[in-house]
Amino acid sequence: MKLESFIVSNTSFDKMRTFWSMEKAEMQRRHVLFQEEDKDTYIRSMLGDAAGVWGGAR
Repeated sequence: MKLESFIVSNTSFDKMRTFWSMEKAEMQRRHVLFQEEDKDTYIRSMLGDAAGVWGGAR
């Protein structure tokens, strides 16, 4: 069994970049998603990543 978790951030990516010094793609690889900026895609991204885990793709 594998447990996956996600952070859905209300803080903007620009502000998070100043704290973490990494690009958005790296944050997404670490399962940090941005609720406001990506409001049309963050749920799909989260479910898509989870489906990959459930399907044994990882």
